[in-house]
Amino acid sequence: MDLFAIDRYCGLTSPIHRLNPVVTLVSFLTFVVVVVLVPVREFAPLLAALFSLSCIALVSKVPLRFILRRSLAIVPFAIAIGAFNLLGRGVDLMIHHSASGSSALDSAGVPAFLNVVLKSFVCVLGMTILVSTTGSANLLNAMRKIGVPEGLTAGTCFLSRYAYVVADELFRMKRSRDSRRAGSLPWIAELRFVGSLVGVLFIRSYERAERVHVAMCSRGFDGTAVVSTQFRTSRRDVLFPLFLLGPLLLILLISNLI
Repeated sequence: MDLFAIDRYCGLTSPIHRLNPVVTLVSFLTFVVVVVLVPVREFAPLLAALFSLSCIALVSKVPLRFILRRSLAIVPFAIAIGAFNLLGRGVDLMIHHSASGSSALDSAGVPAFLNVVLKSFVCVLGMTILVSTTGSANLLNAMRKIGVPEGLTAGTCFLSRYAYVVADELFRMKRSRDSRRAGSLPWIAELRFVGSLVGVLFIRSYERAERVHVAMCSRGFDGTAVVSTQFRTSRRDVLFPLFLLGPLLLILLISNLI
């Protein structure tokens, strides 16, 4: 397993990677909030936000395939949520507009469905670019500097680290299983084996996490995630929020004035 899959491209030397992580974190969080607050029937602001993210992704030199593969993972869940929203809106319209339920559904439900899917994709795309260009260590330090409670910061740190412990145990067990059998099992037997594998995985990963925690405490860990990175603010840090949020806010302003 690649233990540095999340931070694989955070060491590049693009202008996005040289930004102050505090500015980057606050800018992307503000970006997500504005995207979520876009009205249901407004698609031009979302396209403007997608354009800004595309430009930032190109400047960051992070492979687009890497970004899209992680961002598109949210699409099935967004489609499921949008479908429930579509069905609920359709039932409500059939109750209140029984005379023209089909046309009302087409005019109100479909835009809401597309809006949910597009918003989800844009937000996850932004977060993927943020993590890929900033790195987990810098993000944790930026969270601390903007006043995020220490418990939440330390919890996030351990969540990212212990996820690797669970994944490493899973790959070790899978490798042991594959080396002890030849061929494939029927799907019922395979499903039964996966069920037992999950239980054993939980026990083994829990025991290994305990050993990791004892090793950390023996080295002086006091419950605080220590990150010693120092940040500096430059001219590009002032321009980045304008570039990220400018097109989105401009289209929203124009749509409200028209």
